Amino acid sequence: MLQMDILTFEAESVAYTVCQYLGLDTRDYSFGYITGWSSGREQTELRASLECIRNTAAELIDGVESRCLDRPPPEPVPQSQKRRTKGRKKRARTSKVPSI
Repeated sequence: MLQMDILTFEAESVAYTVCQYLGLDTRDYSFGYITGWSSGREQTELRASLECIRNTAAELIDGVESRCLDRPPPEPVPQSQKRRTKGRKKRARTSKVPSI
């Protein structure tokens, strides 16, 4: 198995695992790729990658949870305090997304 093939398989597997954990459905792309690529591979080849996939996915999930999910959700804005935008152009909002 070529090293680049292994890295691509591991990266896609990590992405699939993390997205599934976070509730993001990537089955249409990821699952088909992973199962298609891994079919016909030796179990020893696949097992060698599982440790890397598991560790990397756990590290990413821990990072997301510690930086993002521990924050309380924003308070909803009462209807009476919402601005009316009828007849006004909406401004593009820019916000900084925290790096993970």
